[in-house]
Amino acid sequence: MVLAILFSVSSRSYALPCQSVIEVVPLLELRAAARSQPWLAGTFAYHGALVSVVDACQLLAGYSCPRRLSSRVAIVHCSLPDAGEVIVGILAERMTAVRRLEGPTLVSTDSSASSCLGSVVKEGSELVQLVDVEGFIRLTRPLSLDAPQLLAGGELDSN
Repeated sequence: MVLAILFSVSSRSYALPCQSVIEVVPLLELRAAARSQPWLAGTFAYHGALVSVVDACQLLAGYSCPRRLSSRVAIVHCSLPDAGEVIVGILAERMTAVRRLEGPTLVSTDSSASSCLGSVVKEGSELVQLVDVEGFIRLTRPLSLDAPQLLAGGELDSN
């Protein structure tokens, strides 16, 4: 069983495990990052420090996240051996529900270092793809060096 925040990219359902989510905030004004990847939506101030925001729609499906009331930013964290605690925002559409995913796992988690997607869970007639937050941050972090990353304690990573 996984307690997760659901969101959509294209017509597919995804889920962020709640233990990795600090907060979900409404879509806000983001400051564009110079010379950035298309999936880097920008940065914003979170408790006095800058947080990079990754557009999950752009990263996973190649289109910009629509500006809708249901489009939200999930502020997630994980601990990386080479960087300590890292905090990143994930922008996605239809991020409005929290659900216990108790259905059977259909596909086991890909353990490759570049993967940001985990298991697929069958919930009734719906398939929900779990997001591996650590994999997601690892996938985007080396490519977004122009954008600062927030470390635990409010310090900015100099990388």
